[in-house]
Amino acid sequence: MLSLQATEIHFLGYYKFWDPQENYYYAAQNVGFEANPEGRMEGTYSKYAQLDDATDALLYYMMFIKYGFGRATSDASHEVRDGHITREEAVSLVQRFDGEFPEKSFKIFLDYVDLENNEFWEIVDRFRLDHIW
Repeated sequence: MLSLQATEIHFLGYYKFWDPQENYYYAAQNVGFEANPEGRMEGTYSKYAQLDDATDALLYYMMFIKYGFGRATSDASHEVRDGHITREEAVSLVQRFDGEFPEKSFKIFLDYVDLENNEFWEIVDRFRLDHIW
């Protein structure tokens, strides 16, 4: 008889305070983690978070479309709360990178969901809120 064993999942946050910047340094020192060799991720200034998903930048772009804030706001606000940057630095980073369109992953996403460019924008435009746009 086949015996099934449950998989037990452990997240770093179970054992260490969740601070993305400090966790990057920890992973680089202890397991050889490397930041994005191409530089920062589209839509933000970070080069070390969520490198494993080609469509992640589009998720944050859609957040920007729907709610008026994107990945740079999310990252910068976390870093202000953790004491890594000042509010003024955060505002500057958000103004520079929030809402940046993810050119690198757009074609990958369109292929994955089997959409044409014009179909994508028709769908996106339905979620733009008048009071933001």
